[in-house]
Order: sequence, then structure tokens, then C-alpha cells
Amino acid sequence: MDEKIKIICPSHRRSKEVYTKINGMIIFVDELEFDEYKSNNQNFEIQTHTGLNNLSEIRQYIYKKFKNVFMVDDDIINVLKLYQSINKNLNPDEINEIIQETYQKAKSINAFLFGFNNDGNLTHYNQHKPFVLNSYINGCAFGLRENKNLYFDKNTVACESHWINLLNAYYNRFCFIDKRFHFQQKPGSTFTAPG
Repeated sequence: MDEKIKIICPSHRRSKEVYTKINGMIIFVDELEFDEYKSNNQNFEIQTHTGLNNLSEIRQYIYKKFKNVFMVDDDIINVLKLYQSINKNLNPDEINEIIQETYQKAKSINAFLFGFNNDGNLTHYNQHKPFVLNSYINGCAFGLRENKNLYFDKNTVACESHWINLLNAYYNRFCFIDKRFHFQQKPGSTFTAPG
């Protein structure tokens, strides 16, 4: 059986506002917030780090620890299936399944960075290009396979997704994007909500 990729959700100061629901997901928080997160997110495993100050440092710690990992933000309210005429939201088991399948596809073509469609507008979906190898992957939901050239730099505060996309393009020349699905963030949560 193919190995499963770990699904990690870094979070900070949002124990009551973890909107992301994926079967098997691990919520990753500072050890000082463990009890609060455990109390408010009982259906999820909680793992901790100690004293990491910014998201780039947290992402690097996660990448180093898990090596092959899918990182997802805590503000995902829907995962949309774009290739049907009706935009169907996926349930937590289905989301896990598409992440695992996309990881296996990325692995089969030796892509080290993988993810999904940045655009959730059904009318923009191109059924003739369900997969692409040369575009930007949003930092709210992306996967990494172990690669000696990829890392997060602590100086890339609030732009670590741009950093990893550019670093991957420089060293590996391509990524894998399944354009059939879109991870939809809660409106107004990025750069405005606490955490």
C-alpha cells in the first residue's frame, strides 16, 4: 500500500476558529496553547512546537519533522469540486482522499511541490487542463515532498508561499497542480483575523 502523507494545520490563537475539517488532520500549535486547542478541537490530534515566532519558522519545523507533508491553513471553509456543473463541497473524508491521491500523482512524476487551483470560480475552470505543471500554488493548501533544496527562510514573513514556489521553480523547474479542486478560505481571515 502507498504511504500516506501527513496533513498538518499550523494554527495560532484561533482555537475556537479552526474551520478546516479534514479527516486525519493534525493541528500544530505552540505548546502553551495545547490545552485550549485540545479542549476546542477534540476530533483532531494536536501536536506542538516550542517558541517559534513566525509562520516561516513553523513551516520549516513541520517540513523538517515530517519531510513529506501537506500544510493547510486553519481557515478553509470549503473544498470545491470545480469539474462538475454543480460546485460540490467535499466532506472531510473526501478532502483527505484527494490530498492523498494528489500526493501520489506528484510523487509519480517526481514533483516536490504540489497543490490545487487558486481560483474557485467554476466558470474559469478549463476542463481541457485539469492538471498543470507551471503555475503558482497558494500557501493556504500545499504539499511538499522531501527535497534538499527546499526550505523556508525565517526572513520571509507573510510571503513564505511565494518563497517556496520560487525556490521550487529555480531548483526543480516544475510543480504539480490539480486544477479540479479549490481550497476556499474564509473571507476576510487572511491578514485581518487574530493569529
